[in-house]
Amino acid sequence: FLDAQGEDAPALALLTSAVAHKRPLLAVLAASYYGAQGSPKRDAFSPADCVALWLLSHPLKAVPQPLARRITAVLVDGAAQVGRLDRSRVALEDLQQLLIELILAKKLLLVRRAFLLFDPDNLLRKLYLPFHQAFIQARYHDAQKHFSEFYVALNSPLECTVGDSEWIRGVALGVATRLLKALPTDFERGKLLQIFVQCNVGEPFSQQYSTFRLVQRLQLNVEISTPPDSIVTVLLDKGLFDEARDYSQHNNLDSDRVTIREVVMLMEQYQRGPIWADAAERMKFWKQAHEIVEQHGCAPMVAGDLFYDLATDYQSCTVEHVQLLSLALRWFEAHNASCGADAVQPGEFMRDLELRIMILSSSAADTRHVQLPRAPLSRGGMDPELMERIIEPLLNAGKLEKAQTICDQFAHRSEDLLLLRTALHLASGDLSVHQLDRDVLAVMQLRCGRPELHLSTTHDAIQLITRVCQRGRAYCKSILVMYSVSLVLGIPFKTVSERQDPLKVVKSLLLRGLKHIQLLEDYMELCECDGKAVARAVGEIYFRAIVKDGVGEVSPKWLNQEFAEFMSVVKEPRDVGTHLMTQLSSAGPSLPLAHQAEVLIRAHHCFVLSCSIDGAEHVIKVTRRRVQSIVKAGEFKILVRLLTGIQSYHQLQFLFDALVDNDAFELLLRKNDRLKEDERVELRLALHRYLSSHHPEDSKKLHVLFLSFKMWREWAETLTEQAESQLDSPSLDFKSTINLYLDASDYFLKDRCFKMAIKCLAMASLLQVQFHVPDQRLLKLSQDQARRAMMLSVLLEHARIIASAYDLDYTEEWLSPLYHQAVVRGNTSYAEEYIRTYPVTPALWVDMTAKFRADPQKQSNTHAFKQFLALLDNVFVRYRLASDLGFRDMMSPDMPMELYDEWRAKE
Repeated sequence: FLDAQGEDAPALALLTSAVAHKRPLLAVLAASYYGAQGSPKRDAFSPADCVALWLLSHPLKAVPQPLARRITAVLVDGAAQVGRLDRSRVALEDLQQLLIELILAKKLLLVRRAFLLFDPDNLLRKLYLPFHQAFIQARYHDAQKHFSEFYVALNSPLECTVGDSEWIRGVALGVATRLLKALPTDFERGKLLQIFVQCNVGEPFSQQYSTFRLVQRLQLNVEISTPPDSIVTVLLDKGLFDEARDYSQHNNLDSDRVTIREVVMLMEQYQRGPIWADAAERMKFWKQAHEIVEQHGCAPMVAGDLFYDLATDYQSCTVEHVQLLSLALRWFEAHNASCGADAVQPGEFMRDLELRIMILSSSAADTRHVQLPRAPLSRGGMDPELMERIIEPLLNAGKLEKAQTICDQFAHRSEDLLLLRTALHLASGDLSVHQLDRDVLAVMQLRCGRPELHLSTTHDAIQLITRVCQRGRAYCKSILVMYSVSLVLGIPFKTVSERQDPLKVVKSLLLRGLKHIQLLEDYMELCECDGKAVARAVGEIYFRAIVKDGVGEVSPKWLNQEFAEFMSVVKEPRDVGTHLMTQLSSAGPSLPLAHQAEVLIRAHHCFVLSCSIDGAEHVIKVTRRRVQSIVKAGEFKILVRLLTGIQSYHQLQFLFDALVDNDAFELLLRKNDRLKEDERVELRLALHRYLSSHHPEDSKKLHVLFLSFKMWREWAETLTEQAESQLDSPSLDFKSTINLYLDASDYFLKDRCFKMAIKCLAMASLLQVQFHVPDQRLLKLSQDQARRAMMLSVLLEHARIIASAYDLDYTEEWLSPLYHQAVVRGNTSYAEEYIRTYPVTPALWVDMTAKFRADPQKQSNTHAFKQFLALLDNVFVRYRLASDLGFRDMMSPDMPMELYDEWRAKE
């Protein structure tokens, strides 16, 4: 110290010695020159210099050597610049860095002593160092208290010997930043960040704290010091859109990026599925995407660009393309409305977009895609054929003004539009047939190929326009339908075309009966009338027609096919049936029984038309409940009407029973003009089944039934069954049984059942033979027994009757009887009668020869066989058979052998 007093720069000498000899006290003495009276100001060092060199005068390993050299360099520079007022001093930044290194190295006591010596009121010593010490000791509550007091004081007016408030803030934040990285656990880092956030330190700690909480909650493998944009990227890659959006908003990042990425990733998921190829499913997704963008408040310009780019990519489906362009236009309009004169999208672009949407919307119903040019539409023309395709859906939809606007936009003339306007004016009465424009007539003449047109009525003119109209025919047909309706009902065309109450028009047309059914169906299809409402109207009108015995031209006496034609206007006839049953229930017993029956019949018919089993069964149940009241009133004709009207005979057995029990069954056998021939056939079969199963012994009713319905075959079968039943009787009455078979044969002939008639005649003949040959059993034989009976019958007539009765009258069946009688028994007359009765060929003798060869008794039967062979009139066949059998006595020497040999060669 004494040596330094003799130096020109004593403070410099003291500081140099303090660092060189590690004597901190010398640095304290050097500080006494700063601001002391009589001390040379140019030689004085600031307290900050003294603090730095005092700290370096201690043996420290934690201080980086480059930093120590920069600080001690001030001593060398100071020695070289003695006497200069601007000589170098220790930079506050270096002191700041030095303090940070020492604090992190836990040299808190050394730092506290330094400030106690040179700046005892410094906030670092009083508040920050206590905070730091409390935190590393895990006294987080105390640390929170100290740091809060430190930060409040730091933001208040402050007088500092060393540094200023910003410098102190730099030391504190530097230590905090380094400490945050050095802490070993997430828990400690979270506590430190929580203290900083609660004290409103600001960035980067608030952002790091939100990152820390997000990382902890989602278990992300990222550092909390990662830039926020990168954090958002990680969240988006994981599909955590809500978290990414909240994080972006908390850190003042662009959240639109999150929304767009959410839409894109969702679209990519859909694209990997099987439904993406369906345009309708994609359109549902675009609507969902729009809702997502709208829900999250995406910037209009960003959303508009998204949907415009998508519209560029998806153009194969016109409806889908229009949807995307419309969404883009909506967002662009929202952007321009918010920006005013500073709108990004120019007016020309917006007008072109609107025009494209209008054109594509008009063609959206067309299955063929309309490819518009890429150039702005307002600047160029349009191909005429493309224009016709564009306006065709508009013409079919009746949007003539919109079609005209598009045509005017591109100076296009459409002949079909001209025809449609003409048809509309004709129907409205604004134009008569004689006032048709020449251009219209020229188009009509050209298209129908007639040099002259003879149009006498407006209806004819509209009908011809409908026929020649190529585009917009659907709307032209609708004009024709509405005009026809106005003519039928006598009301103005305008009233019909406005379609204010189409159901009222439908009811009016229904009252016209069957004459205008097709027109009614066309009008209902045109107006897309509600099927339930139409069914209700049909039910009400027909119920009134039943109650009032006709309303308008609707008759309750219609045949089934007429009623079915009336029901054809309804998509589901069961709805009419349900309404009829409801009205029947509401009317109650006050409704006459005949009307109740008619309602049940028509309701059942409706359910049958719709194949509604439940509805038909309900009608049957209601009918069963009403039988007793009908029988009590003696209205058996109503029972007959229910039977023949509903025609579900198997389920209506109770009606048959009621008629039989009350001796009114004959009512069913009377002529019924309401039944067609096939329905009469069905009724007679049902009656036959009923009587056969329930009253099989009542032959009188069966006889009356068969005769009434001319059921000749069924009656013949009944007679046949009776005859067959008598065959089993031990005391067979031959005469009665024969008469039964003869009568059955007559009835079979009436129904042209010839085979059955012959069979009955054969059975009658068989009974006669049995009567005359009582010793031989001929009745109720099996096939084999019948064959034996044929063979044993001496008379051919008897054998023929047996063959006919047992269905054995065939050539192959006659070989055995013929051989037995003609050869074995030598009954030549049997063979002669057979030849006279049946057409025979030489094949018969060939077959008989084969049986003769196989006969073990042929030696004894040779003479008889020769007699049979002599009956063959074909000399060539007879000669060959005789030759084969060795009957030389039957080989005539007069045989012309040349002819015989020629015959054999041909054979």
